[in-house]
Amino acid sequence: MTIIATRAILDAPTYARVRDERLRELIEHKAPRRVELGSYIGLLFESDATVIGQIQEVVHVENKRHPAQIRSEIDEYACLLPGPGLLTATLMVHAGGPAIGATLSSEVHANFGVVSLEIGERSSPCHVLRPDDAGPAAVHYIGFAVGRSAIEALRDGLPAFLCLRSSVESLRSPLAAPLRAALLATLVHHDRASTNIRARSIPQTNTVTSTQKDTQCPTW
Repeated sequence: MTIIATRAILDAPTYARVRDERLRELIEHKAPRRVELGSYIGLLFESDATVIGQIQEVVHVENKRHPAQIRSEIDEYACLLPGPGLLTATLMVHAGGPAIGATLSSEVHANFGVVSLEIGERSSPCHVLRPDDAGPAAVHYIGFAVGRSAIEALRDGLPAFLCLRSSVESLRSPLAAPLRAALLATLVHHDRASTNIRARSIPQTNTVTSTQKDTQCPTW
């Protein structure tokens, strides 16, 4: 399990001083992780850095200073943290109108594998990370249990595709090289963290602080 320490979120004065630089780094880090999937859906594949960055921005914009408020925001977004063999993404329905949005939301939450990742010979359908958020919405948090075998498959250059199978639209799109590299970096980072924890024979809890980052993450 991965958790985020409250100390990973900078206090307001400190963050204000470095915010412009942090946002530039975060935009650069997110760029290869964004993908348009068909006419209506966009995905952002998450990392420790993207999740911490999102929490930091919410805390800043909403001027949350009390530790309990910060902890609440951490808990809100913690489900988006990747893990060993687990990739996560924010799915955004950004076109098509209310009817199409409602259909896509319903299909995502019905766990029909509307979006799936094919890496090598393995197909990993998405699952919702917050099942209680079942109503129509423009944003959904999803995960892909790709397994540790995905590391070798991506390293070896095996075919990898992002697939959409919906009543609205269906397609199969190869992963671009920058996205492949970003996903591999995330998987390797969490696989190493998990291995180190097991080697130390302590409970498998990886605490993320502002100094920890995936390979190719912003230098926070």
